[in-house]
Amino acid sequence: MARKRGFRLLKIAGILLGLALVGLVVAKLVEEARGKNAGDAYLSEQQAQGNKILWNDFIPPEVPNEENVTTYPGLDLKALNALDPAAWPNQRADSPPQPGWKFAQPYSLLEDFEHGAASSEEDAAQQLIDHFAQHTNLLDTLRSATKRSSCRFDLNYANPQLMDLPLQEIQHAFRTLNTLALAHLRLKQPAEAHANILSSIRLIRHLDSTPSLIVAIVQTSQMDRTLQAVWAGLRDHLWTAPQLQSIAEHLEAWHPSTRLITSLQQDRAAMFTIMDHQSQTSQHVLFRGWAYQNMVSFGKLLDRYVFAPSGKRSDSLDYERTLALESDVQVRRTRIFGRYPHPYDLFTVIALPSLPKITSHVLQLDASLSLALKAIELETLYQANKTYPIDFETSAQLLYRLKSDGTPQLYVLGLNNEDDGGIPDKDRTKGDWVWQFTPTNH
Repeated sequence: MARKRGFRLLKIAGILLGLALVGLVVAKLVEEARGKNAGDAYLSEQQAQGNKILWNDFIPPEVPNEENVTTYPGLDLKALNALDPAAWPNQRADSPPQPGWKFAQPYSLLEDFEHGAASSEEDAAQQLIDHFAQHTNLLDTLRSATKRSSCRFDLNYANPQLMDLPLQEIQHAFRTLNTLALAHLRLKQPAEAHANILSSIRLIRHLDSTPSLIVAIVQTSQMDRTLQAVWAGLRDHLWTAPQLQSIAEHLEAWHPSTRLITSLQQDRAAMFTIMDHQSQTSQHVLFRGWAYQNMVSFGKLLDRYVFAPSGKRSDSLDYERTLALESDVQVRRTRIFGRYPHPYDLFTVIALPSLPKITSHVLQLDASLSLALKAIELETLYQANKTYPIDFETSAQLLYRLKSDGTPQLYVLGLNNEDDGGIPDKDRTKGDWVWQFTPTNH
């Protein structure tokens, strides 16, 4: 009797297990169909609105060799590894970050040298210039190449991951150009510094053709370094009027906010392509429908807070909206039992939390460029009149005052738009956006 009861229980368990497996298969098929339909509907909706949503929409067009930076005669991008800062003379391994021009501070080349390896800022500058003399041909070729009109790397653009992009080599080039500019300015050689600054800005602008958020972040950080050299020349009145004009024209031609929005669209398209490919080919995806649902959730959140926050496409960033996006993502982290994210939001909670920080940096750079352009305008007036104006027209967030010692101060309001009157460095709190331009040699 007991044996029959045991067989009956095993039979019932087998039936239940079979039903569970059937239910799992049915659920998988239903989820795949629902997810695929949601993904197709979202893509169709975006395309109907004329929005770029597919990776192929962002692949840069072919460029004639004679117009392409990367095919300039004699330019070997791999050779830029020779400019690696690790090979620079007597450089400290633990060189601390410096406050820089945003706090009206010149960059110290000497501070980057090991103790006793250079006797002065001028000595440090000369050592760097002497070191790069061995790379004169490479740097001259690079500077000439940046004057070309287009840029397209020799990559397999069909792969959104852009394998073999020489990003490390490019960063070595940026670091060298900007450091050389500072070194030449320290030795009162503005013509050489000017050439390096323009080459750096041109290279930043050329990278707009590379569809990548990582590249956009590199562009942002390198432009900030370039502005340090621009500021150094302004501070010491080293730029001529034509040099000021050319620097301003190059700075005006690049728009960090627009670049970030485009790069986010590019990364969304890349993510869609990669996830769609993996969903179609991987044998380990239990619920391919969840992958499509993650694509849709990710895309719609970016639409709501970044691309089209008011229902219309936007080409500008708003820090408050990205903070609202961050709050939304935090809620999505704990939707199930107050502890776990919904399966449709897995990619979102991984990929989006860094966006407010990235947005903050880009908005800072927007303000930095506005400040630099106004400082150039102010310096142009000074050169013409040999004095600074009492009143100087600025924008709503950019303020000007003539201090009691006759030097000018330009500064940017913080994110909260509060005027702190240019508070001293020691009184600034973390996150304040009070950047000033104060020439010291008037």
